[in-house]
Amino acid sequence: MQTIGIIEQVIVKSNPPKRIAVIADCVNIGCSWAIEFRKSLMHKAGGFKSGDKVDVSFTTTARIDSRENTYNNAVAEKIERL
Repeated sequence: MQTIGIIEQVIVKSNPPKRIAVIADCVNIGCSWAIEFRKSLMHKAGGFKSGDKVDVSFTTTARIDSRENTYNNAVAEKIERL
């Protein structure tokens, strides 16, 4: 999938190390994505901050957590600042 949006928040997790960006979708108003940035993209995502407009390509996978809640896991494949 791909979205163009504005970063609302960047969250840093230490175990396992990753960055998560909450991105407000500019095309689908009212829609936000929490997208994980892993490995090499994690360092690139470290340069982004709230308010940056970005174009992100990502994959989504349906997951079930330990409490049997279903959610989509979105992992970034590419990110560019606009």
